[in-house]
Amino acid sequence: MLYFIPAWYKQNMWCENEQQWYMRRLKSEFDETIKQITLFHRNVDRPYRILVLGYSPNFRHFLHRQGMYRSKYWSCFDAIAQVRRKKVAVLSYHDIKWPKGLEFVYSPFSIIALQGDVKYAQVEYGEDGNQISKDMFKDGKICCRRNYYDDRGFVSSTVIYENGIEQYQDFLMENGIWKIREYKNDGHVVVNPTCPDYDVVPDAKSGKAGEPVEIRFTKAEYDSLEAVIEEVFASYVNLTRQGDSFFVAMHPLHIRVAEHVLKGKRVIATFFENRFDFTQTSLAADFLEHAENIITDSDYTTKIIMANLGAVNNKPFRLHITDIPPYDTRMDFGISSQLRVQNILVPVDGLTKDAFAQIIKGLADYLTINDLARVHFFTRDASWGHEDAIKNDTVKLLDSMGYDSRLVTGDGEAALGFGGSGADEFDENELGDIENTVVQRFFVDECVDERDISKCINEQRVILDMRGTMDVFVYVTAISKGVPRISLSADQFLVSGKNGMVIDDFSDIGRSLTYYLDSFENWNQALVECYELGQKYTTSVLLKKWRKVLYFSE
Repeated sequence: MLYFIPAWYKQNMWCENEQQWYMRRLKSEFDETIKQITLFHRNVDRPYRILVLGYSPNFRHFLHRQGMYRSKYWSCFDAIAQVRRKKVAVLSYHDIKWPKGLEFVYSPFSIIALQGDVKYAQVEYGEDGNQISKDMFKDGKICCRRNYYDDRGFVSSTVIYENGIEQYQDFLMENGIWKIREYKNDGHVVVNPTCPDYDVVPDAKSGKAGEPVEIRFTKAEYDSLEAVIEEVFASYVNLTRQGDSFFVAMHPLHIRVAEHVLKGKRVIATFFENRFDFTQTSLAADFLEHAENIITDSDYTTKIIMANLGAVNNKPFRLHITDIPPYDTRMDFGISSQLRVQNILVPVDGLTKDAFAQIIKGLADYLTINDLARVHFFTRDASWGHEDAIKNDTVKLLDSMGYDSRLVTGDGEAALGFGGSGADEFDENELGDIENTVVQRFFVDECVDERDISKCINEQRVILDMRGTMDVFVYVTAISKGVPRISLSADQFLVSGKNGMVIDDFSDIGRSLTYYLDSFENWNQALVECYELGQKYTTSVLLKKWRKVLYFSE
């Protein structure tokens, strides 16, 4: 049996990241666990189960969005609250008991309940139109209670406020009775003395879901929610077989729980992007040393982990580390060669001010000799005002370097000939304005979701990445789309002279862009090399690596 312990949390809290439908998602939901589950579900004949440690009342909707709806799972908070429903149920706000005389107002974002002219409550909805929460107000101003709704059709928890400040959160059973209460001031948890039991599944060893058996909490009060989760999780793990494998997504929130509960079990630790602070790897050294295998998303990550572990342990680690990218190549060449303009994708997240200034200098110089070139700054940061900040910084740098800052904004109206006269009636002044028109050459592409990133790269002629860090999805997608990459150093996804070019410093930006954008032959050769390199990261190749890992863990 394979067990997956994911890191699907909201920041660093024991809860899901479900949000209102109108809020822009600031971070992709995809991670290596999703890839592993979907890959194994289709290609590996082994039973598996997802072990969800965090509070996730909308977990079924998350599974549906990620194409994993039929995946079996065990929820720690379902066990705590003894929730035994499995199927999604539609819950309308009409099903809620409301005081008489309320008026419901449908705003563009949520439903507001008014008691006369006073705001009584506000109902929020998720991305799938599912009711996720209801805020209740005192005197129409201060929130006094917030109810969270489970996608199976009941109130899952309620948060009590005083003067707008959270006091405690009750996690509820299906019948509305609170099971545990978490106090927000110090985090301690109290168990309801009238129902002091939680559920376990006695036949977990067989991998089948049977009738739950109740177990009494060992304490009436716990220091933290983590302590409650650890106890319930340990009860479940104790029922698993000795040969079962546990895939643990490395996350600082649950690393201590995993280390305590999974002692003596077959553990495979997985790292993904920057979710786990590599400088803190030493804190998980004991856990990693007893893991059967460590899976990283790239060779770059492997080297960082080994360097940090080596600084703590002067002896050789008894570790098996394998880099298996969570993304596979799917050769679907982009359309950049069909476009009239030549798009240059420039990732900017993590760049220092000095590096960004040098990039602007190199790009501005190049734009003076290539009228077709367009610069697209690429960022995954969708926070408010970030796009404007990039544009403003670019304007300031162009001005300071003596370039026309209108390259960032363009002159849209003049370019279209809108001067008050007819389109065919220009005077000399209007013709002069048209001749002085500056076309926009700098753009900002904010992409959070992998689908948006893939669509963006599909239209790029070349990628100029001077960050010196690893961005696995961007690099694998570039290979799949046949887009050459220019960088300061080579990596497993870039072979200089093949699918891209390694340059010595920022002064070579113009030369490298000229090589690919002025010569279709050079660019086409890079496309061919992308295809060849992409054969190393196909689904079949990644599956072979995973089968070796699974065989080692048996």
